[in-house]
Amino acid sequence: MQSIRSSLLVKLATTKFTSFRNVHLSIATSMSRRHQQQVEKEIPISSRLDQTLSNAKRILTKGDQNDQTQPNLQNLIAEEVMVITQILQKLVGTNYSLSEIQKLYENESSSDHFIRGLIVLLISKAALSSNNGIQLEQKDISTIQWRLAKIVEMIHMAVLIHRQVRNVAFNTLDSGSIETQLNLSNKISVLYGDFLWAKAWKELADMGNIEVIDMMVSVLVNTSTGQFLAEVESLDLSRKMNVDYWLEKNFLLNACLPAFGCRSTLKLVGFDEQLQKKAYDFGQNFGFFNKAYQEIKWFDNNGNYEEPINSYSLDLCSLPVIMHSIESGRSFDRMIQKNAFKKQSGEFIMNQQEFIDIIRKGNGLRQSRSILENFRQKSLRTLEVFPESEAKGQIKSILETMEP
Repeated sequence: MQSIRSSLLVKLATTKFTSFRNVHLSIATSMSRRHQQQVEKEIPISSRLDQTLSNAKRILTKGDQNDQTQPNLQNLIAEEVMVITQILQKLVGTNYSLSEIQKLYENESSSDHFIRGLIVLLISKAALSSNNGIQLEQKDISTIQWRLAKIVEMIHMAVLIHRQVRNVAFNTLDSGSIETQLNLSNKISVLYGDFLWAKAWKELADMGNIEVIDMMVSVLVNTSTGQFLAEVESLDLSRKMNVDYWLEKNFLLNACLPAFGCRSTLKLVGFDEQLQKKAYDFGQNFGFFNKAYQEIKWFDNNGNYEEPINSYSLDLCSLPVIMHSIESGRSFDRMIQKNAFKKQSGEFIMNQQEFIDIIRKGNGLRQSRSILENFRQKSLRTLEVFPESEAKGQIKSILETMEP
């Protein structure tokens, strides 16, 4: 207590003698900060995030930024997409639906798609500032770590493509029917996703690290389990209107990939278990944070998500819906009574826009933002064990910019 008081007295004394000298600087700094905040308000959040991610990508390459031999995550993925597209064109004998897959890749090549691989690479670079009891020869991200980041993105993209499979009612054999076209689209989506899965696991096996392979196999198992949960969750939605279910499903589908990816990238180059564990914790919290951010943003944008691939989908077990149910004290069945009616078959037909309006007017979004902030702070705390570096600063900037 005495030392705290002494430090405070010194601080006050220092402030007394320097306050007049710094007054003009303080005013100028305050004006500059207000101007910067005003400028930031005028720039769309998506543009600020894209700029932040662009800055983060820039520090990952070493040497001459114009050197075409330097690794580039987007180019690495593009090469795989091109090869698989060519194989499927020959196999299927048509360009139909492959163009849709290409659009999926192009849409997902924006901020959200590459953010997982980017985070893995930034954690890799941030860890290089700390020897953590070992001596590392490399001063930058290794080739094998770049390969792992690419694998992480390939796995994510495979999951996205598999989720494009839609239910089809086979009531006609007309080759031009919507059902037949959707059936072809489904087959190609399955094939495309499977090709990506197979290529990702082949490259993973080629790394030869049994522990990393074991961790990433857990991602495969978890993702498959999560997809099954998502497929059957509509059977009893009211019982799933709780945060525990959201955490369970989204760990399997969204948090385990960055968690094991961040841990694996440090395992590959020999960092100790303590730092690996912190990397895992960061990746998991970031995965939850990113998913909550997407769901909140979807409702904030009135269901018109910036990336077209997500615009048609309403997740009835998303965080804002769950929190609205909890805050209002209503089961899901009661929530949809006013904006849904039953067909003779017993299926619910929902007015999606009316449902979105209900969620936007309630307290669910506000509570969801509190949970989002909790994941943000947890992510930041797990970064404290990493030494200060440009890479760590870029991770913080990404977290701070992602504000729906």
